[in-house]
Amino acid sequence: MKMNEAGITYKKIQETLVASIQTGIKSSDDILKVINKLSSSIPKKIIAGPAFGRTIWITSLPEDQGTEMEIGFPVTSDFNSGDIKSRMLPNREVLSILHTGPMNQKTETSKKLWDYVTRKGFISDEFIIEIYHDSNNPQGNKIEIQFIIHNWQELFRQHTIRVLGEEIATTITPESLEVEATLESRLDWAKKAIIKVNCHANEEETFDILSSCAHIFPLEPIEKMRLTYEKARETLAPIASIDQVLLMMTKDRAWGKAPVRDGNILIATKNPANREAFEKATTSAEKRRAACFCPIIRNSLDDNTIPQEYCFCSAGWFRRQWEGTLSQPVKVDTLKTVLRGDEVCQFAIQIPETLIW
Repeated sequence: MKMNEAGITYKKIQETLVASIQTGIKSSDDILKVINKLSSSIPKKIIAGPAFGRTIWITSLPEDQGTEMEIGFPVTSDFNSGDIKSRMLPNREVLSILHTGPMNQKTETSKKLWDYVTRKGFISDEFIIEIYHDSNNPQGNKIEIQFIIHNWQELFRQHTIRVLGEEIATTITPESLEVEATLESRLDWAKKAIIKVNCHANEEETFDILSSCAHIFPLEPIEKMRLTYEKARETLAPIASIDQVLLMMTKDRAWGKAPVRDGNILIATKNPANREAFEKATTSAEKRRAACFCPIIRNSLDDNTIPQEYCFCSAGWFRRQWEGTLSQPVKVDTLKTVLRGDEVCQFAIQIPETLIW
């Protein structure tokens, strides 16, 4: 089914100044309450459009407090008051679908969008943003559901230019894919691109390019890691300070599973993407598919022509965390990957030599 047949449209949205609250949400009624609070608190003259809600999946919020969301309004000027803060929502490419009806009945509409992006192998950063076009009428809402696209092909092009130069990058990067390209086309694009990079780049350069294409780990939890490390460094040596970060991570659900330090190496094992399916799996193939986060790879695990370097992209998830924490480059090695037949993906983050004392 094509996008228009499914009621889905592609959009590019410019960065937007917003005033918003981050809070736990247990029901659609809670969303409406927050919107009403914002509507009465933010001056009407600076509200520039309908309310929005962004689900925050990587969260420290205790589970009994509901789903963490950022809820706010676009505004024409900064507004900060109490727990209402202004910030910029970055540029984004989205696939959008419109739900008409009560807010608590949007599951079926969301499923149509999710089924489409899964079938096409789209990768996302923020996953979902909702625009509440008629939030003052809970029985007749028009809710725009936006899937935020992680443009892997464009990131690959940008970082190939950065690492190898524009002249070489032009010969490496395949033609751009159309939005409605198939999952198979996306995989073929990636395979050709990585094979060409391997012809021009050494392993360190290939790692730099592909790890820079990774799904974007949010800045807020990385900032928590950095502040924990820097606070510990006031009294502790670097390794001991890293241990304090690991201790904090074990107590915070945002990271799922903290790495384990073995000397100057941090061993990070990814939790399965679909834990329930992983635990119910009866074969290694089923476990590998349930473990993999990449929609392109998990649907193509029998393809033995996929370059192993593809998993440098997954390593970038940890590169972003620890470079943000330590404020210097880190190297990440792939120890296990579903591409090699392993049932989990595991990475070794090397603590920089300058911090080993």
